[in-house]
Amino acid sequence: SRSLFAANRMVPPPPASMEPTPAEREDVRRCVLAYLQVPSPHIKLTLTSIEKLHHTELLDAFEVRRQQLRDPTMVKRKCYGPSPGLPNIVAHGFSLPNVNNRAGRMLHFPDTQPVSPAVRMYDLLVCDVAVGRVWKYEGHLGDLDLQRMENAGFDSAHVT
Repeated sequence: SRSLFAANRMVPPPPASMEPTPAEREDVRRCVLAYLQVPSPHIKLTLTSIEKLHHTELLDAFEVRRQQLRDPTMVKRKCYGPSPGLPNIVAHGFSLPNVNNRAGRMLHFPDTQPVSPAVRMYDLLVCDVAVGRVWKYEGHLGDLDLQRMENAGFDSAHVT
């Protein structure tokens, strides 16, 4: 299993996966279609999995990816809001990576530092969504590399 973490760090066990329900898939599909404002017959959308990670782990992963890219500004958070969960994502929407990469990883995490020690380690929902292709979460951030995506001629640079 590949890791989101730098080689010198202790690698935690893989995140727990939850299979999305048909209703969740449809909610996310409608949310994406509304965001893109494109009629549904023109978009094939697949939600392959919902992954739980910790907030600090994801931020570490973004930092690792920033250092790997020539332009650190390419790597950005995709979605955030005041509370976790798919209903909140559907209610508040999310952003895709950029106009040249029409598929992206949808992220949600809280803005504020929680007070309770029991919830200090944020739970993240990482939902793989795709416009035109199926994605699977494999512990990498290759989709955030715009240059690689352009060089490969992909709608999204998915690296396995």
